[in-house]
Amino acid sequence: MNDDKVFNTLQKRYQRLIARHESGAPDEALLEETEAFIEDARRAGASVSALNQRSQLRAWMRFLAAILYEETDKQPDVTLQPLARGRLTTGDKEKRVERPAIPAWGWGLIGAAGLAIILAMLFTLRFLASIDQETPTPVPSASPTAAVEATAAPSLVYPHTVQEGETLFSIAAQYGADPLRIASRNNVAESVALEAGQKLSVPLPNPYLARVQLSTEQAVEASGFVFCAGTETVYATFTFDDLASGTSWSWKVVRDEETVAEETMGPWRERSEPVAIPILSEADGILAGQYTLIVMVDGAEALSSSFKVLSTPPHVTDLRLSTVPDGADRETLEPGARVLYATYTYAGRCAGQAISRTITFEGETAYTDVKPWTGQSEGEGQVAYYRSDDLPLRRGEYVARIRIGAEASQETSATIAGPMPPSFGDLTVAMGVEPDGTPILGREDEQPFGSTTKIVYAIFKYAGLTEGLPWRVVWTRNGEEIEEEARLWDPEAVATKDTHWVALYLESGDPLGGGTYTVSLSIEDEPQTETTFIIYYPPAEGEEVSP
Repeated sequence: MNDDKVFNTLQKRYQRLIARHESGAPDEALLEETEAFIEDARRAGASVSALNQRSQLRAWMRFLAAILYEETDKQPDVTLQPLARGRLTTGDKEKRVERPAIPAWGWGLIGAAGLAIILAMLFTLRFLASIDQETPTPVPSASPTAAVEATAAPSLVYPHTVQEGETLFSIAAQYGADPLRIASRNNVAESVALEAGQKLSVPLPNPYLARVQLSTEQAVEASGFVFCAGTETVYATFTFDDLASGTSWSWKVVRDEETVAEETMGPWRERSEPVAIPILSEADGILAGQYTLIVMVDGAEALSSSFKVLSTPPHVTDLRLSTVPDGADRETLEPGARVLYATYTYAGRCAGQAISRTITFEGETAYTDVKPWTGQSEGEGQVAYYRSDDLPLRRGEYVARIRIGAEASQETSATIAGPMPPSFGDLTVAMGVEPDGTPILGREDEQPFGSTTKIVYAIFKYAGLTEGLPWRVVWTRNGEEIEEEARLWDPEAVATKDTHWVALYLESGDPLGGGTYTVSLSIEDEPQTETTFIIYYPPAEGEEVSP
């Protein structure tokens, strides 16, 4: 398969993948296909020699890699494989042809013609210099790739006016660009909705620079674009592809439209490792603000990357505990709540800093997690804690602790007091039940309820019930009630101290009929919990079964 066939095949696959991603949330199969495409595009680097096609392959991989990272938190390798030896060609080798010697009078004619050409060129240059008018910039064509091919030294930045319903990802797909680079160049967050008519600068794929990563250490692993207050040094790690040795390149850092640092790096030398350069350094901490790193190759802008140095250190404020999502902080909470919300505000958070969130009950850890860096230096967060059995929260003291990094943290506490209200927890439907209340379930490779099912158990946790309290169980099949039983709570008749169950069966001992069943529980006519299950019957011969 030649270069064009390989590229065209990948282009069609890319277009199909983009259409599927835009149609809705990606499923596991689509994510696997996306990962496979990136790997195939990487390998195609060994055979695709056209510079603009190699640039397009990188753009496709980076765009899809951003989607994968957003969905899976995995960052795939998007480094294009180098060309196989002998693949970069400029055309067929010329055949050696013997030509007769040129006579002396012929050389005289050639010399005269050459002099005439030189005089004509000098006249043309003087004419052009006399024109006191700036040459108009060509209008880019509808295809950004074609515009790059047609221009000897492209600006590699394309102006775009946002249309109704467009997002950073859909715009990036139009140009084969990286949505993260668009967000960085225009200083917008990837999650913020764009407005129709908004002007954006879209950095186009280029044949020179694979990527630049910013960090506070000479290590790519510590990369980011938001740096903590007091940061002393910011490094830029440059990775070039297909950049010929001897090519001139430079960089500069701009803040408030003023250049604060710049360096001409001179001719490029081929290196096996990326180049890490300190672009800003201040012993007392870099001045807070918004910066832009601009990289120039052969005098043309090849890439720009925005970053921010924060003015305040990381901190957590306004931490509050409540039994409703937007409630105020309270020291005492009413009993009966099934969810505890810890809401907080944070600021000064920089690249790589995770937020640790912990809720304890009576000194023991009840819930803990770590929220990784998502690109937001400030905002609001919330933790929702509830019991796994869906019973009301137990009485006692709860403490919420939110921490950013090693030092910035805040905590608050609240107590649930008073008697536990009568409650039933989640229902588990099973084929049987152990004496201690453990459900007996079917094997994972078969349906638990088949045509021979004669009895079904509904197992549940309970709390706060007192002797003589009325409660009710109702069974339905295909939407019609088939059994209802009103009972009085009897502590002597329950199965265990915190678990009880009810059962559905026919007095005749026959199998239960096929269909969709529900079982629901209530206390004093107040609904508590409900679940649904299916008893499957094999279809009769020739009978069609709807999915």
